[in-house]
Amino acid sequence: MSIGKSNRLINTPNAIAIVDGLQLNSILSAKLGVPSAFGNVGLKVASLHATVKQAAERVAALANDQTRTEVSKHAAAKKLATEAVRAIRNVQAELKAHAERLNREAANKAHEIFAPRPGYAHIESEIRVWVKEQAKTDAGMSKIKHLIANDKDVASVVFHSPNFLLGLADETHASFMHSIVQKFAPEATRMFAEAANIEHVLPSYDRTAYDIEASFYNSALADKANSRVEV
Repeated sequence: MSIGKSNRLINTPNAIAIVDGLQLNSILSAKLGVPSAFGNVGLKVASLHATVKQAAERVAALANDQTRTEVSKHAAAKKLATEAVRAIRNVQAELKAHAERLNREAANKAHEIFAPRPGYAHIESEIRVWVKEQAKTDAGMSKIKHLIANDKDVASVVFHSPNFLLGLADETHASFMHSIVQKFAPEATRMFAEAANIEHVLPSYDRTAYDIEASFYNSALADKANSRVEV
C-alpha cells in the first residue's frame, strides 16, 4: 500500500485522499457497502471491494514506476480506472435488480398474509365501517393503532382495504401498512429492510465511479498514448 506518499499521478489533495481511501476496507465499506449486508449478492460486493482496492494500489504505485513515461503511466492508470468503473457499474446493476426483486417478493408475501379471507366479507365490511368511524377522532385513531398492533384480523383488513373505504389519509394508511408488516410479517420485513439498505448505497456507486475517473489519471496525458507509433 502506498498511503502517505506525496508523489502521485494526480497530486491534488482530493485525488490523493480518494486513491488512499480506496485502499482502506473501512472506506470501501462506506462507499460500496458492507458485503455481509447484501445477502445473496454479498460475495459480488466483496469481490468488487478487492477489484477497486487493487486498482487504487496499482495507481498509487504507478507514480513511482521508473520504467514508464508520464504518458504511459496515465494511460495505464486510465485502463485501471476503466476496469474498476466497469466492475462498479456491473455490481450496481445487479444490486438494483436484487433490490427490486426483494421488494417485489416481500410485497407478494405481505399480500398473501393479509389477503381477504373467503367467507369473511361481511365481518371485514363491518371492520372497515368501524375503522372509518374511529378515524374521525384522535381517540379513535389511538384505538385503531392499538388494534392493528394486536389483532391480525383487523390488521389484515386495514392492510388490504383501499384507504378511502377506511377514511384514512394516504400517508396514514401507508404508515399503518408499514407497522402491520413489521408486526405480523417478519420475513417480508427482513426483505424490505435488505432492499432499503441496497437502495441507500446505490447513489454512492455513482459518486465512487466519478471519483475514480477524476482521481486516477489525467485524461489529456492518457489520451496522448493514442498517438504512439509501433515500430
